[in-house]
Amino acid sequence: MVVRVRVDIEGYARMMRKLRHDEAIAGPWAAAMRTVEQIARNAWMGAAPRGRTGLLKARITTKVQARPIPKWVRIKTTASRTTGTKWKRYRYPRRLEYEKKSKHYHKLTDALQRSMGTVQAVLDRAARAIEAKWRA
Repeated sequence: MVVRVRVDIEGYARMMRKLRHDEAIAGPWAAAMRTVEQIARNAWMGAAPRGRTGLLKARITTKVQARPIPKWVRIKTTASRTTGTKWKRYRYPRRLEYEKKSKHYHKLTDALQRSMGTVQAVLDRAARAIEAKWRA
């Protein structure tokens, strides 16, 4: 299950055009994206229901785009039911997150939304660091 959250950054296209020509300056951006990955992972880990097995929390994985200037961070869980014969390997996180009858409805999405302030602060710091390198 992958939850997509879109973050709009003013001047992003202009900054990416400038960074494309000088990847040495892009260090603060890559570091910021790795920090965003950690923030998203911690948000999901804190919001994931424990359950009997703890699989949902244990199988949360993250990935940053493997480029000098990454553009995205992915967070997902690969948990599936491990017991029973009829529903074995059923991927239940999607049902927990999106079924309105579930007591965990939108719990992971809401955790990411709450962490957006921290993400914005990290990206602002990276933008200031890049601007400082451009001026130097």
